[in-house]
Amino acid sequence: MSKKYFYLYYIFYLFIAWSIIVYFIHSSETIISLAKFIIWGIPLIFIYHGKKIQIFNEKNNALDFKIITVYIFATLILLLLYAMVINQALGYSVSTSVSIWFVLNGVIFAPIIEEFIFRGYLLQTFQNNFTFGKANTIQSLLFVFIHFPQWLARGTEITIFSCSWIFVFGIILGFLKKKTNWLYACMIVHSVGNVLLKIFLDS
Repeated sequence: MSKKYFYLYYIFYLFIAWSIIVYFIHSSETIISLAKFIIWGIPLIFIYHGKKIQIFNEKNNALDFKIITVYIFATLILLLLYAMVINQALGYSVSTSVSIWFVLNGVIFAPIIEEFIFRGYLLQTFQNNFTFGKANTIQSLLFVFIHFPQWLARGTEITIFSCSWIFVFGIILGFLKKKTNWLYACMIVHSVGNVLLKIFLDS
């Protein structure tokens, strides 16, 4: 079996395990976040042992950091505009309800774990077998699928708007990783993106 098919089968079985676990523990956001790390994070850490995930390049000079900062702000502005447009299309009101659990899980824990998995491991792995465009599309689709079990367990309506937000978000984060080669940039944007999602699209 070729490596690219092995990765696809492996991810499929992880997704099945993730779906089953979320179905039984859907009442606890904290346990779901911990399960996400155990099911997705730990196996990938073992498989990727001895290889490098580009999180932070110590050789970056001052100009590199300025460029990375520009990319981060440009990405956040794009996400803000996108969230506002979808908000208007859905007719949602702006939400100011943010709990401590949302901050811990949505702003801190989930962005770190998901960026290690999707833009750190999967994007870099798929690029070894596909072009960047295909690799970015695959990891973005998987990024959408990983949210399905949680949506279904919570009874959240799955709409084209929610799926498009997650997919576009994954595509943008993939390009951000490619342009900056800095996973921390993706973590920062992911955290702020989750806040925008909570404010503008939390129905």
